[in-house]
Amino acid sequence: MHGKQDGMGDGPCKGGDTRVPNVLDLNEACCPLYTGARCSKLSTTLILMNIYTTHGCSNKFLDELLFLLHKFILPVDNCLPSTMYHAKSLTWNAISSMHAKWGAYCIRVFMQIFKNAQNVVPLNTNK
Repeated sequence: MHGKQDGMGDGPCKGGDTRVPNVLDLNEACCPLYTGARCSKLSTTLILMNIYTTHGCSNKFLDELLFLLHKFILPVDNCLPSTMYHAKSLTWNAISSMHAKWGAYCIRVFMQIFKNAQNVVPLNTNK
């Protein structure tokens, strides 16, 4: 393969940290790909993943493309994931994080709606 697998990048977004995060900080995923970039780390990764799946590219192709973009084509301060594993981890964690935040918001809204309800009838799920 290629040399050192440095993961998520050495750019300003990760601060040199190469570990895959367990819980994604959406602010970190939405930071610019590099200083002055028009796209975020997450949006660029999603665009590349979309091309990968739409055209049926091999895993090896995506791995090599990410590595070349990260190391040789983009500016040094980029935070593009340099492997397919890290790209998939980023997208999966972003989706999971958004679902968790949306779920917590929905629960708060429903709690407010039913806070003062007097005649709430529980649903019978044993039909």
